[in-house]
Amino acid sequence: MFWRFFKRSAKIRLDALVVGLGNPGKEYESTRHNIGFDIVDSFRDQLGFNSFEKKRNYIYSYGEFNKIKIALVKPQTYMNNSGEIFKQLAANYEFELSNILIVHDDLDLSLGDLRFRRKGSSGGHNGLKSIEKYLKTTEYGRFKFGIGRKKNVSVIEYVLSRWNEGEKVEVVEGIQRALLGLENWVVNPGCRELLNNSLKKSNKE
Repeated sequence: MFWRFFKRSAKIRLDALVVGLGNPGKEYESTRHNIGFDIVDSFRDQLGFNSFEKKRNYIYSYGEFNKIKIALVKPQTYMNNSGEIFKQLAANYEFELSNILIVHDDLDLSLGDLRFRRKGSSGGHNGLKSIEKYLKTTEYGRFKFGIGRKKNVSVIEYVLSRWNEGEKVEVVEGIQRALLGLENWVVNPGCRELLNNSLKKSNKE
């Protein structure tokens, strides 16, 4: 399915649109809910793309990797309004729904576990709910980073908290695996259904 409704001749046609979810502002940096931002930041560093630039309600970094045109995007709308960026994105780029990948935190996965899904429900994630509202479909890719849950702590308090010292090693290791997964997703679109095989934690025993 291609968004021809928004097509304009001057727009760049993307091969990959990678959107990391999070909240803007210093007070949210390095929180669990901002892992999508952190992964996309690291992916930009790995690809050697230029610094992020402001474009209305999002910041972006555009470049080419192996002749693949990629836009890395971080919404500046706050998590619950993440979907609002797609109106502006569609005005600036051409892209297929199958080439969208949303990188986000997931409470239902253990810390550092990674999952790729080609489509599916929001799972209660407010950022995904907003995206589904604007795209009017659930058929877009999701790249999930597990943050786990904590008993006797509200969801809001937990997702807006920062990693403790004991978790940081797993987070760093998880981000490294995520970067390999993102590169595979970008470079090998025909093999995306097999991506989860490369996302598993290594056996350190």
